[in-house]
Amino acid sequence: MTDTFPKVHIHMSSPDAFFVNSFIVEGVRSLVLVDTQFVLSEAILLADTIAELRKPLAAILITHPHPDHYNGLASILEIHAGTQVYATTGTIDGIRETAGPKRASTPIIGANYPQRFAIPDITVRDGERLTIDGIELVVDDFGPGECSDNTAIELPQIDAVIISDLVYNPVHPWLAEAGQIFGSRLWLKQVVRLHQRRCYTRGMVQQVHHRSSANKPLTSTQ
Repeated sequence: MTDTFPKVHIHMSSPDAFFVNSFIVEGVRSLVLVDTQFVLSEAILLADTIAELRKPLAAILITHPHPDHYNGLASILEIHAGTQVYATTGTIDGIRETAGPKRASTPIIGANYPQRFAIPDITVRDGERLTIDGIELVVDDFGPGECSDNTAIELPQIDAVIISDLVYNPVHPWLAEAGQIFGSRLWLKQVVRLHQRRCYTRGMVQQVHHRSSANKPLTSTQ
């Protein structure tokens, strides 16, 4: 039987690292990674999963500026030096603003918290279509809500979407940074926008925080 590409591999962290998922999109010849984990131990496990696929890492995308999504970037780039890293302007600015303060405010994690950070080097815009070694991706920038910027990544070849922190399953969204009331309102507006897009309601939704490896249409998890 012939393999169908692209296919999505999920690395889900332990509960101590917030059930965060990184997604390895496997094409015929190479890989694209979406988000890079929170702590060093999980970034190392993620790197091991990438190595097991025995294909070069062609690109990395960071969906938003929360450290559980960008902290592992420097560790991945140590192994895959020169890999291009994509993010929106809002996400890049947010990483620059939060990397130092977040490290200082998380002493309980100790040596497992990365001491070095990397910044995405290629800016992408809302609606931009990327083709990376045959893997098609569409950038959907939802702007501020649960975070200062939140980007989802459509995979039109397989009718799927990596939905960032816009929807959790079954974990409550992190709304504290924008303020519980203000952040909730922005997030609810984003959820309305999600339902207006066909691929988000009919295609497979790959959620960044969830306790199961199963992914379902958005209407099945709301």
